Amino acid sequence: MKHYNLVIAAMLSLTSFAAAQPHRPNIILIVADDLDNRSVAYMPNLKTLIAEQGVTFSNYFNNVPLCGPSRASILRGQFAHNTQIQTNQLPDGGFEKFRDLGHENSTVATWLQAAGYRTALFGKYLNGYPANQQQTYVPKGWDEWYGTMEGHFFNYDINENGKIVSYGNRPEDYETDVLARHATDFIKRNKAVPFFIYLAPFAPHSPHTPAPRHQNAFPGITAPRLPSFNESNVGDKPQWVRRLPLLTGNDVATIDLNYRERLQSLLAADDMIKSLIDTLAAIQELDDTYIFFTSDNGFHLGEHRIANGKNTAYDEAAHLPLIVRGPGVPKGKTVEHFVQNLDYAPTFAEFAGVRAPSFVDGRSFAPLLKDNPPPINTWRPGALIEHWGKETNDRTPTLQALRTADYLYVEYQTGERELYDVRNDPYQLRSLHASADPTLISQLAQQLDVLRKCAGGGCLTTAVEEKKQSELPPNFELRQNYPNPFSPLGRGTFSNPATTIHFSLPVSEHVTLKIFDLNGQEIKTLVQQNLPAGEHRVTFDAGGMASGVYFYRITTPTFSQTRKAILMQ
Repeated sequence: MKHYNLVIAAMLSLTSFAAAQPHRPNIILIVADDLDNRSVAYMPNLKTLIAEQGVTFSNYFNNVPLCGPSRASILRGQFAHNTQIQTNQLPDGGFEKFRDLGHENSTVATWLQAAGYRTALFGKYLNGYPANQQQTYVPKGWDEWYGTMEGHFFNYDINENGKIVSYGNRPEDYETDVLARHATDFIKRNKAVPFFIYLAPFAPHSPHTPAPRHQNAFPGITAPRLPSFNESNVGDKPQWVRRLPLLTGNDVATIDLNYRERLQSLLAADDMIKSLIDTLAAIQELDDTYIFFTSDNGFHLGEHRIANGKNTAYDEAAHLPLIVRGPGVPKGKTVEHFVQNLDYAPTFAEFAGVRAPSFVDGRSFAPLLKDNPPPINTWRPGALIEHWGKETNDRTPTLQALRTADYLYVEYQTGERELYDVRNDPYQLRSLHASADPTLISQLAQQLDVLRKCAGGGCLTTAVEEKKQSELPPNFELRQNYPNPFSPLGRGTFSNPATTIHFSLPVSEHVTLKIFDLNGQEIKTLVQQNLPAGEHRVTFDAGGMASGVYFYRITTPTFSQTRKAILMQ
């Protein structure tokens, strides 16, 4: 259909030249602003036109849960400790620092532009843009530029290719709709060449004003009342959370109102998705276009007593939606591999047939968009989350965190720590940092220390090696003979208090086997010694234990596994 920039020279036929060129698809990246992971459920077009036609990444995390640093990582393919964009404003972040460091000389936009792509940005660039620069300033790498300069849905200005255009408060001036019209017009005008669109609407960021046509949507809806909502007991958490008061009735009412407005504002973004799909289909480019939908960071809506905001390592702020459709992408599939926002740039570079610069920390996840992705044990084992508590009124201290499929491990500059078993405690209610096996803490701390210092290719090599070291042996087994809370004699009768835990070891190792209650308090140590390879059985008397949920964990120098058991006396 297109995608070959042909220069016909003497003695070179059109056919032979075209055959030598790599296929280069269109790329559209849609980045919402402050979108929490759960709210995408209220975007029907996103569901039917992208999710059901593509893949959803269940383990997508950003590096810094904050607008500016996150967007810098998208553009450069680096962790924030390498972009040096740590906050939204000077002296530690923002547009001016990004520009002054020379980062605009080499971004995913400049790489793709040099490869023959037509590049365009619509919406939010970086916090603080254009700052003290001339308002008509356009960064390098963009063939067309529609950069917004204020965070408003009405009454705002856009730098449209070096000309300042003002928009008012008419329904047709609604920011998301304006960006959608510009983006679809760009697509129609550039169907003869490959294009890259970075589309960044303001929704659902505060003041989350809905389009007039959506202002009555979702009547009576309330924010999700998750187990972590207005968390009653935060004694396990660091001091900055313990200082937060319980939410009042007025607080909850405000959260509910904000939640409804956020969902309402997303409906125009959902309409935008349909307009993009319809336009691509009309010019026969839909099957040759990758569309990525995500957010710059998540958002708290009352979880852990946090009425609003981001800047935390909890899943509400760091665990984001990532949904992709495109050529060769399987339909309706969920991918569990870990991906971060620094992975977009190398992925898009691979699509364009260019090599990403050596400074890039991220990894192309193009292989994950196929029917047979690489095994998880060859991929990134987890995500690095960072935050620098330097901005005014920032209540969260500086932190670095490691999020894996099993754990969220957080280290604060204050010396405090958190550790959550996210498989058994998905809402991160009970930190186990005080009771966890020291070997496990040490392993997580070592992985975190490597990642927070890594740069370039070193981030990839280390991650794969760590995954191989922490993977379970193929013939390891852990089970118990009493998983059922009801005995054959009926409820209330505990006929067999003797419980046996079975496990097998492929090699001789030092083994620690402990039981913990739901609060992470250690109940008893069953094993703490060197054991030979082979099958092992540990029997203990559970008769003196109260009814409830318990966890037992086996830990060796090379792996750790946790299981849950329910006991009814």
